[in-house]
Amino acid sequence: MIRRLFFCLALSCLALLSQAQDVAYLIKEAEALEKAQKEEDALAKVMEALKLSPHDVAALSKASLLSGSIGNRQADKNKKAEYIDAARTYGEAAVLADGNDGSAHYALASALDLDTRNNTGKDKARGLRAVKVHVDSALLLQPGNSRAMHLLGSWHQQVTGLNPAEKASLKVLFGGLPDASMEKAIEWMEKAREADPYYVLDHLDLAKAYRTIGRSEKAIDVLNRLVKLPPRTPDDAGYKAEGRKILESLL
Repeated sequence: MIRRLFFCLALSCLALLSQAQDVAYLIKEAEALEKAQKEEDALAKVMEALKLSPHDVAALSKASLLSGSIGNRQADKNKKAEYIDAARTYGEAAVLADGNDGSAHYALASALDLDTRNNTGKDKARGLRAVKVHVDSALLLQPGNSRAMHLLGSWHQQVTGLNPAEKASLKVLFGGLPDASMEKAIEWMEKAREADPYYVLDHLDLAKAYRTIGRSEKAIDVLNRLVKLPPRTPDDAGYKAEGRKILESLL
């Protein structure tokens, strides 16, 4: 009886190990497809991983980020909303699966950020507050996360651009206006650029921030670097084209 019990336990352990290896392999395949700029195929691989392990934090985080990225490019508003809702749901599930995982908090912050950009008034203020909570957690747990650094810089950029009604709502939610400024936006985006010199969106947002405070020479320097960067995501060609237009307007 005891021998049979040990045999059953051994089989269970082997099955779990095999499943974990399968999930890890599928996530690696998804990452390779993502690097090849085939995000829909990458998401399909992550969905296969989640069928095997529905609470895997790495798979949930990747599903969140890919859903958000794909959704943000959708021309159809309903499709866009569906993808971004899915991104938020996967991000929330990732944080629930492991609240000490920095990637999970970043994935949720990123999804909330996409949702917030489509909102106005009190909904926008609430969204920005939620983004701040999770991006702060991401950086606390993963101080070197360049994407989280950029997102925090973008948060400062967005807050400084709110209209008076939205700032009033944010003041109520924070118990006072949050300590946000374009200088802090630049500080965090420069940190992100140092951590990842090839992050195209960070260069674009950083140049815009410099332009906003009247530092055209710095914006031009960043944009000159931007236009030479290799595209690494399906969105980068568009970001580079936007950067070229801004650069031409500053010269």
